[in-house]
Amino acid sequence: FTFLAQLLDPIRFFSILIITFFSKKKWIILVSAIFGSIFTETFLSMSQITRVWGSGLPFGLLASFLHAIICYIIVKKIRRDKSFS
Repeated sequence: FTFLAQLLDPIRFFSILIITFFSKKKWIILVSAIFGSIFTETFLSMSQITRVWGSGLPFGLLASFLHAIICYIIVKKIRRDKSFS
């Protein structure tokens, strides 16, 4: 259930999408997954008093990696379509 909740998290997705726009290289997938996961974990820990930082990190990294792959494909398609215009 935790993984599904993190996979559907829009804050995580949009933070990774923004990071993915910075590079055309494939290494951005790993970088955006790590930074997006750390950002989201920190944001959620700050906003929820009972949450302990790092408690959702293992599933968060996996969800962030899947988001990063999806975002990379979206950004690649946007850039390709824009170059044809």
